[in-house]
Amino acid sequence: MGIKLKLMAGAVLISVLWLAGTAAADTDWCYEYVNSKQYDNAISACTQNINSGRYSGSNLAIPYYDRGLAYSAKGLYDSAISDYTSAINLNPSYTNAFVARGTAHYDKYEYDAAISDYSRATELDPSNDKAYWGRANAYYVKGQYDSAISDYSRAISLNPSGPDVYYGRGNSYFAKKEYDQALSDYNKVVELNPSYAPVFDGRGLVYFYRGQYDLAIAEFTRALQLDPSVASVYYNRGYAYSDKGDYNNAIADYTKAVQLNPSYVDAYNGRGISYDDKGDYDLAIADYTKAIQLDPSYYRAFYNRGLVYADKKQYDDAIADYTKALGLDPSYDVAYYHRGIAYEDKGEHDSAIADFTKDIELTPSDKEAYVWRGIAYRSAGLNDKAIQDFTKAAGLDPSYALAYEHRGYVYSLQDEYDKAIADFTKAIELDPSGTYSYNERGLAYEDKGEYDPAIADFTKIIGIDPSDASAFNNRGIAYDDKGQFDLAIADYTKAIAVKPGYTLAYNNRGVAYSHEGRYVLAAADLTKAVETDPSYAKAYDNRGLVYYDQGIYDKAAADFSKDISLSADDEWARIRLLLAMRRTSKEKGAEGLKQLEDYVKGHPSTSWARTISNYLLGDITRKGLFEGANQGKDKNDIAERMCKAYYYAGEEMLWEGNRAKAVELFQESVGTGKTGLSEYNSARAFLRKMPRMKKSRLKIKKIRSKKKI
Repeated sequence: MGIKLKLMAGAVLISVLWLAGTAAADTDWCYEYVNSKQYDNAISACTQNINSGRYSGSNLAIPYYDRGLAYSAKGLYDSAISDYTSAINLNPSYTNAFVARGTAHYDKYEYDAAISDYSRATELDPSNDKAYWGRANAYYVKGQYDSAISDYSRAISLNPSGPDVYYGRGNSYFAKKEYDQALSDYNKVVELNPSYAPVFDGRGLVYFYRGQYDLAIAEFTRALQLDPSVASVYYNRGYAYSDKGDYNNAIADYTKAVQLNPSYVDAYNGRGISYDDKGDYDLAIADYTKAIQLDPSYYRAFYNRGLVYADKKQYDDAIADYTKALGLDPSYDVAYYHRGIAYEDKGEHDSAIADFTKDIELTPSDKEAYVWRGIAYRSAGLNDKAIQDFTKAAGLDPSYALAYEHRGYVYSLQDEYDKAIADFTKAIELDPSGTYSYNERGLAYEDKGEYDPAIADFTKIIGIDPSDASAFNNRGIAYDDKGQFDLAIADYTKAIAVKPGYTLAYNNRGVAYSHEGRYVLAAADLTKAVETDPSYAKAYDNRGLVYYDQGIYDKAAADFSKDISLSADDEWARIRLLLAMRRTSKEKGAEGLKQLEDYVKGHPSTSWARTISNYLLGDITRKGLFEGANQGKDKNDIAERMCKAYYYAGEEMLWEGNRAKAVELFQESVGTGKTGLSEYNSARAFLRKMPRMKKSRLKIKKIRSKKKI
């Protein structure tokens, strides 16, 4: 969608021409009718003069010229050109005839022929400002702005009082984006003719492209006050309102433009954009569709309609429109870019990657395309290629925070937390007001077990946006992992207050309550979590743990089974289900063991959970279990694995009937201090339920000394 620059019509030039060099007084009605704009009468009178036999040579050229003016005024350019040619044949030095024929060619869009005639006129009369002006107009339309400016300047030097010529030169400077020179010429036009409506439109365009929207709107408004019939000025003002974010006024102006010109394709497209920006998607689609109906080759309307369909998550419709736009213009890089996004949103990563690659081929400096292709690579599990693309985007623009954010996220996924933290820190330096990098850096610190800097990052987010429920939730997790359960509960409670029905916060507060041994409150929160989101498998798992730690093993087993039904690959839930079934009865325990065995056989894995499953199934020894625990990626991970290993080894001892050894192992699990782990809490819950030793009182035997009597 582009701003419309109003061009001078050839008719303006003609109206000046017919006042000079016409026939003498004895030409009678031919000239008079032309001058009074009675063109049909003029054609008749001039024809009579031509056929009268009274004129010959240069004198006969005059009625041909005048009749040509009448034909031009009526839009009969071929007839006009024929008459001007006859005049030139009769008088080869007839300067005005060359100028007039040049103007007729111009009006027929025959710009090279027009330039040829104007050039001949300048050769015959180097002082003819109209010839330079006309040739400048033709150069302008051909996009030869330097040549146009040269001719406008020559015309101005010959006749400095003509506002049209300053206006034309201003338009040429504008087209070259030399806005200061354009504005200087437009100001001169206003000085010469304060009622010259088009120049206010031109000044408005200068201000628009400078981003001075209020000044632009004021100029467009002045143009409309002088001439309210020009649809393109309403369009231009609507565009300025739109860029200001004043969509209602923009829509009003676009509507006026299409009322004045019902086939104004750009105005429908512009109004569609404003409706889209307002969120009125159906109205936007209707306007884009109207633009397409008026001009089926208008690829921008297909593209824009595709954007709206994407906003409505109608990705197939969006892709179809982007594809149509690309069929009309295969070099339209942004259509590849947005079609790639639509494919990515659909989960079609290969198609997305192909489109982003095409966009990059067309625009190698497109940093956004590299970032989106990186996202698609990451989604496809190609993390190395994703990192390469994010690195390329950062190389293209070292101040591009988004590239560092996304690269940091991939590093986090790969457990490369130091690299992730470095990238998020860089992103924060570039954009200190954004919350995403603080959040992700906080999560990376948390995953490293560095809870204090994590808490500091989440606190920073809350300072920027006190309504950010996720920041309270994440800070609560960090407090929870530190064992500061009261602070964790306070943050989860705040998150729920900010965002009622916040499933994660209910889940996490329930977990925190369970860590404190407040099982009734824990169960209530976890029940609330599954009520707000019945598909949230983890809440069932956590509630199962609460029931398990209370010794309500049938309910625990039911919740673990529900978790598995929602998340079939949750091996931890299958392990916990086995433990719950064991605690129920030997028979149930054997059944649970068989279920876990069947799952393991059908789902090969090298995960830490699988190591524990193999231990419980008897496929590896306790020594193998602890060797696996010691293979963690860092000290924090090893400590967490050891907590789990001690716990499950203790459970195995219980199953084998060795309670004393189980107690010893549970104590070791608690001794790791990993308070945020369910295994830690289950071990502690078991130890809490152990009967305490009664205090024995020592009987003191009083020995009375015998007195000697």
